[in-house]
Amino acid sequence: MPSLRYRPLSDASELSDFYCNVDVMDSFIHDGLEDELREKNCEAFVVLDDDDSIIGFFAICEDDLELSPEDKDEMMSGISIAKTPRFSTMQDKTQFAIQNMFAAKEIAYLAIRKDMQRKGIGTAILNLIRNMTAHDAPDHFFLTVDALCINGYSAVGFYSKFGFQCVNWDTYSCRMFCTIIPDSDDIDG
Repeated sequence: MPSLRYRPLSDASELSDFYCNVDVMDSFIHDGLEDELREKNCEAFVVLDDDDSIIGFFAICEDDLELSPEDKDEMMSGISIAKTPRFSTMQDKTQFAIQNMFAAKEIAYLAIRKDMQRKGIGTAILNLIRNMTAHDAPDHFFLTVDALCINGYSAVGFYSKFGFQCVNWDTYSCRMFCTIIPDSDDIDG
């Protein structure tokens, strides 16, 4: 795997030659990404290889995650795929027990250039996102994603490998979440 660097996406036109081989995503990248990033107020980044070629991109934005008392009980008991968050204080743990809506960071977009897929880059980017979020948003316990599932393509398995749990399905995606910093240090992937 090449060494990876990332930097903010300055303009969606930087991705004019970028294709991930998922038709619906490629169409969106070239025809709707810029407007969508502006509307969602996302932070978008490009991932570069040793030659400064763009081999991936991702965008992160604010989100909310609603968890039922049953969801939280399953997390606390270890039944859930999603792990219990690491709490800094007893007050955080108490607050977790009584509230149902949580500030989260959403992985709005994550794509790898088609010739660079299956080389560990998606895993590296997901770990980067988790580390960035843990550092930049310590008051957020969760990452969310609407994992694309359309026309024979599904990102659900990829995210499941990293402890993302499905909370609901719609026509084209699965709403998933994971804990940013789990109580145990074992982050799978």
